[in-house]
Amino acid sequence: MVEFDGKPDRIIGAFQEITEKVHGRNELISAKEWAAYAAAKGRVALWRLDTVLGELNWASQMTSHFGFAPDSEPKIVPDWLKSLSIDSRCQLKVAVRNSMF
Repeated sequence: MVEFDGKPDRIIGAFQEITEKVHGRNELISAKEWAAYAAAKGRVALWRLDTVLGELNWASQMTSHFGFAPDSEPKIVPDWLKSLSIDSRCQLKVAVRNSMF
């Protein structure tokens, strides 16, 4: 509030405790960094499958592991399966099915 003489009378403010939120974000960043480091050192290729849309997201190691040029990797499961041998296709289908249930 301001009194008639133009000088402040009081100050109003609000505070929010964010320590846990910041700590959680830092832990997530650290976990991502460790996962990337471990994957690189272990020569592990990572990928993610969106089971609803059937879309694939490949890490760069996965692309080179399968011999695809950058940005030419399959984006959907059926296209990826076509690039595999019949035996590999069957093994992959079983492994993915077993991991989801």
